[in-house]
Amino acid sequence: MMKNNMQRRSADAELESERRYATRINIRLQADLKRGEMRTLSVLLINLSVSGCRFESDIALLPDCALTLHINGVEPIAAKVKWSRDGLVGCHFDAPLHVATCNKIIRKLRQP
Repeated sequence: MMKNNMQRRSADAELESERRYATRINIRLQADLKRGEMRTLSVLLINLSVSGCRFESDIALLPDCALTLHINGVEPIAAKVKWSRDGLVGCHFDAPLHVATCNKIIRKLRQP
């Protein structure tokens, strides 16, 4: 019985982490990622919202890991890893992006 309760709590926690509080836009955009003193990594952003993003990464990052996302032409964005699995990482921004910043990133995608 106790094992079932623990499994249920674990499943509930996973569902909670998957809930989305803002509309996400599918994109494909190169960005740089910096974590503390770690060297800069190039990642591919695959979706974005005012509250977070998802990107592809060759390096597994632990939940709650603090990082900074650098997108050309946009101020650095502080974030924390929410989950990481199978080469994908989901992050939540420390502060929501201003809608104008999201629009700037989207316009960048439309440039030739």
